[in-house]
Order: sequence, then C-alpha cells, then structure tokens
Amino acid sequence: MTFDLFDLLAAPDDGSATANRLRYAYERSHSDSDSHPNAAANSATGPAFAAALIAASEALSGTTAAGDLPSAPNLRLGNHPNPFNPLTTVTFALDAPARAQLAIYDLSGSLVAVLAEGELAAGDHAVPWNGRRTDGSASPSGVYVARLQLPGARAATKLHLVR
Repeated sequence: MTFDLFDLLAAPDDGSATANRLRYAYERSHSDSDSHPNAAANSATGPAFAAALIAASEALSGTTAAGDLPSAPNLRLGNHPNPFNPLTTVTFALDAPARAQLAIYDLSGSLVAVLAEGELAAGDHAVPWNGRRTDGSASPSGVYVARLQLPGARAATKLHLVR
C-alpha cells in the first residue's frame, strides 16, 4: 500500500477521481528513507497540511489560539464518610455559578435520586444523601455513583452504602 502525504494533497494529474490518492503499488524505493521522488515536495506539503488542519480546527471551534480554549471547570467532587450508613455528604466546588445537576445512580446506570438541580452559586457545596431513592424507599447496600453534570463538564465519585 502506498501512502504519501503529497499524494493526498495533490490534484489528480490524469483527470480521474482516484489518482494521487491511496493506491496499491510495490516499489523497491519504499524501502528507502525517502519513498517520494521529490523530498522538497514532502517537506513543504507536511507543514502546509498541518497548517490547514489547524485552520480548520480553529474555524470549527471558534478559537484562534490554544490560550483561547475554555478551561474545564474544577469540580472537586467527593463524599464523606465513605463507606456510609445511613448518611453521607456529597461535596463539590464550582469555580463559577453554573446550571448543574447532582444525581445518584446505581451501577446499572439507573437514576436513584436527584440531590440538587438548577442554577448553583460559585463556591463550596455540601449536599446530604440519606441512602434513599426519589420515591423515599431505602436503597440496598452497594456501590453508587454521584455524578455532577454541568454544561460542558461532569465529574463522578463512588459512594459505598453499607446497611
């Protein structure tokens, strides 16, 4: 299989849609360090290809430099005590006010309870969970997952309920 960066960017030279693309070939020169007869073309095409990818990425993401990328919120999600019975406190911190949901799931992915939902202030938060489902029934002993969901970010931690 011949694969050459220059071939991917070059226009077809014979009018076909597949020329200068991927094509099967065996050439002795492929064991040489420069399999393309024009090393200058490869060295010029590589940086141009990389620049085109970066430009396309910037156009799609709306950013112009790596420093402009939004940083992921630092959520610092945890709980104490762990293991617990009958109560644990789920703690988290938000860097900025955000619409968020703090929910408990069992290991099958089923929603057990929603502990907090809505616009939450920046800062430290502590939300108790008494090991009960939304309907008020007691959850059995086991491992649960507390998940904090924000637009563009999420964090999770395991909770060990021992009855």
